[in-house]
Amino acid sequence: MRYILKLLKENPRYYLDKIKYYPRSVVWELTLRCNMNCAHCGSEAGPERGQELDHKEALDVCRQLGQMGCEVLTLLGGEPFMREDWDDLALCLDEYGVKVNAITNGYLMDQALVDRIKKARLANVAISLDGLQETHEKIRRKRGSYQKVLDGLSLLRQNEVSSAMVTTVCKDNLAELDRIYLVALERGVEIWQLQIGVPRGRLCEHSDFIIQPEDLLILEQFVLRVRQDGRIRVDIADNIGYFGRNEEVLRPSIPGRLPFWTGCFAGMQALGIEANGDIKGCLSMPSIPEFIEGNIRQEPLADIWNKPGNFAYNRDFHTGLLEGDCAECKYNYICRGGCKSTAFCFSGSIFNNPYCLYRVEKKA
Repeated sequence: MRYILKLLKENPRYYLDKIKYYPRSVVWELTLRCNMNCAHCGSEAGPERGQELDHKEALDVCRQLGQMGCEVLTLLGGEPFMREDWDDLALCLDEYGVKVNAITNGYLMDQALVDRIKKARLANVAISLDGLQETHEKIRRKRGSYQKVLDGLSLLRQNEVSSAMVTTVCKDNLAELDRIYLVALERGVEIWQLQIGVPRGRLCEHSDFIIQPEDLLILEQFVLRVRQDGRIRVDIADNIGYFGRNEEVLRPSIPGRLPFWTGCFAGMQALGIEANGDIKGCLSMPSIPEFIEGNIRQEPLADIWNKPGNFAYNRDFHTGLLEGDCAECKYNYICRGGCKSTAFCFSGSIFNNPYCLYRVEKKA
């Protein structure tokens, strides 16, 4: 790792200029309709709001993504399974060789839905679990939702559908992670993704849910324990890190990638599509004009992707853009300020990220 970091320090744009820019990984907000009213929802999903892409428009998006070389796509909401044609879209993407996953709250999961999931050839279905029963239902604000998650995970396992679990880490569930892990083991979960809640959408109204930067040390130690146990693949989202003492353990080597954080890929190999057709470098970014690069109802996706000046925060990056502690950090040329969405939601700047393990460890 030291040799690669030295090479990158000599030429900070070496990695940025070497990689191929294409929408390799896409997250698509199929609909904002949802059967829950979760306290931490960044999209403030709920009743139908209209203006969503119709069936014909959505199929055209699938074709455009396939032609642009998309490899992995995640169906998201709202609740993605509330969109009636989700399986038509998944099959269209599958015809182009796109690996399609879905993330659901699990409330609609029954045998009929699992049968559709199998016919649609989904590669993996992840169900969100945000704590033990009391905590989960407090966050999800829906009684009975905890048992629905457990039943859904069991149903996926019984039908041999690859399953995953997603947990948004907050103050209420931080101390429950070890017990949530036991639930995941019991239900045969194959992959568990951890992400931290950020002040966006409804979570802005519930700031007491949000963990503090120093809590990252607790989360880091938990991930290390579970990785050592080795019974479930635990992945951390891009908003957890960066360059702490255990960086290479937290981000193990992935084929074709370096074994440490190499910066945000929004607009380089990642893309977010909103329900109304707005395009962002990452779906987690706030839905405000400075992050919306265009709309696929108004111009082809390839034109938006290739337009000069779009996604400039990454494509035209230089270390002079960084602010605060990030400007002085010795890893700033490769980290580039960590997760852009997290940085913006916590500091108001995409170039200053207070939720950084290296920064927290230095202060500790």
